Amino acid sequence: MSTVEKKAGAHQWRGVIEEYRHRLPVSSKTPVISLREGGTPLIYAAHLCEILGNNVWIKYEGTNPTGSWPTLSAPAPASCSARRITSSSATAPCSVQ
Repeated sequence: MSTVEKKAGAHQWRGVIEEYRHRLPVSSKTPVISLREGGTPLIYAAHLCEILGNNVWIKYEGTNPTGSWPTLSAPAPASCSARRITSSSATAPCSVQ
Protein backbone atom coordinates (compact mmCIF):
# COMPACT_ATOMS: atom_id res chain seq x y z
CA MET A 1 0.00 0.00 0.00
CA SER A 2 1.45 3.36 -0.97
CA THR A 3 1.07 6.59 0.94
CA VAL A 4 0.57 10.02 -0.52
CA GLU A 5 2.66 12.77 1.00
CA LYS A 6 1.74 16.43 0.84
CA LYS A 7 4.36 18.89 -0.27
CA ALA A 8 5.23 21.56 2.26
CA GLY A 9 2.81 24.44 1.85
CA ALA A 10 0.34 22.46 -0.27
CA HIS A 11 -3.33 22.69 0.65
CA GLN A 12 -6.77 21.86 -0.68
CA TRP A 13 -7.96 24.68 -2.97
CA ARG A 14 -11.01 26.35 -1.41
CA GLY A 15 -12.26 28.42 -4.33
CA VAL A 16 -11.58 32.00 -5.45
CA ILE A 17 -13.52 33.77 -2.68
CA GLU A 18 -12.00 31.85 0.22
CA GLU A 19 -8.48 31.99 -1.22
CA TYR A 20 -8.65 35.75 -1.89
CA ARG A 21 -11.20 36.87 0.72
CA HIS A 22 -8.67 39.30 2.20
CA ARG A 23 -8.55 41.13 -1.16
CA LEU A 24 -12.25 41.08 -2.05
CA PRO A 25 -15.09 43.37 -0.95
CA VAL A 26 -16.73 40.70 1.20
CA SER A 27 -17.16 40.38 4.95
CA SER A 28 -17.18 37.35 7.22
CA LYS A 29 -21.00 37.49 6.96
CA THR A 30 -20.97 37.12 3.17
CA PRO A 31 -22.25 33.66 2.22
CA VAL A 32 -19.84 31.93 -0.14
CA ILE A 33 -21.35 30.53 -3.31
CA SER A 34 -18.60 28.54 -4.99
CA LEU A 35 -17.83 25.45 -7.02
CA ARG A 36 -14.20 25.64 -5.83
CA GLU A 37 -13.35 27.33 -9.11
CA GLY A 38 -9.85 28.57 -9.82
CA GLY A 39 -6.59 27.02 -8.72
CA THR A 40 -6.08 25.65 -12.23
CA PRO A 41 -2.64 24.30 -13.14
CA LEU A 42 0.15 25.87 -15.14
CA ILE A 43 1.56 23.42 -17.67
CA TYR A 44 5.08 23.72 -19.03
CA ALA A 45 4.90 23.90 -22.86
CA ALA A 46 8.22 22.36 -23.85
CA HIS A 47 7.54 22.42 -27.60
CA LEU A 48 6.58 26.13 -27.56
CA CYS A 49 9.66 26.85 -25.46
CA GLU A 50 11.80 25.29 -28.17
CA ILE A 51 10.09 27.20 -30.98
CA LEU A 52 10.11 30.56 -29.18
CA GLY A 53 13.41 30.18 -27.36
CA ASN A 54 11.80 31.15 -24.08
CA ASN A 55 9.98 29.62 -21.11
CA VAL A 56 6.29 29.16 -21.87
CA TRP A 57 3.67 28.05 -19.35
CA ILE A 58 0.02 27.53 -20.27
CA LYS A 59 -2.81 28.05 -17.78
CA TYR A 60 -5.25 25.15 -18.17
CA GLU A 61 -8.69 26.58 -17.34
CA GLY A 62 -10.43 23.42 -18.52
CA THR A 63 -10.01 21.96 -15.03
CA ASN A 64 -12.50 24.48 -13.60
CA PRO A 65 -15.77 22.83 -12.49
CA THR A 66 -17.58 24.10 -15.60
CA GLY A 67 -14.56 23.59 -17.87
CA SER A 68 -14.44 27.29 -18.64
CA TRP A 69 -12.56 30.42 -17.47
CA PRO A 70 -15.70 32.61 -16.99
CA THR A 71 -16.37 30.46 -13.92
CA LEU A 72 -13.70 32.50 -12.12
CA SER A 73 -15.75 35.68 -12.04
CA ALA A 74 -19.12 34.15 -11.12
CA PRO A 75 -18.76 33.52 -7.35
CA ALA A 76 -18.12 37.11 -6.27
CA PRO A 77 -21.34 38.69 -7.61
CA ALA A 78 -23.37 35.61 -6.61
CA SER A 79 -22.03 35.74 -3.04
CA CYS A 80 -22.58 39.51 -2.83
CA SER A 81 -26.16 39.08 -4.04
CA ALA A 82 -26.76 36.37 -1.45
CA ARG A 83 -25.38 38.70 1.24
CA ARG A 84 -27.85 41.41 0.22
CA ILE A 85 -30.76 38.96 0.15
CA THR A 86 -30.00 37.54 3.60
CA SER A 87 -29.30 40.98 5.08
CA SER A 88 -31.95 42.97 6.91
CA SER A 89 -31.57 45.66 4.26
CA ALA A 90 -32.01 44.96 0.55
CA THR A 91 -29.44 47.64 -0.17
CA ALA A 92 -26.77 46.29 2.19
CA PRO A 93 -23.35 46.84 0.60
CA CYS A 94 -21.18 43.88 -0.17
CA SER A 95 -18.02 45.22 1.39
CA VAL A 96 -15.66 44.46 4.21
CA GLN A 97 -17.20 45.70 7.44
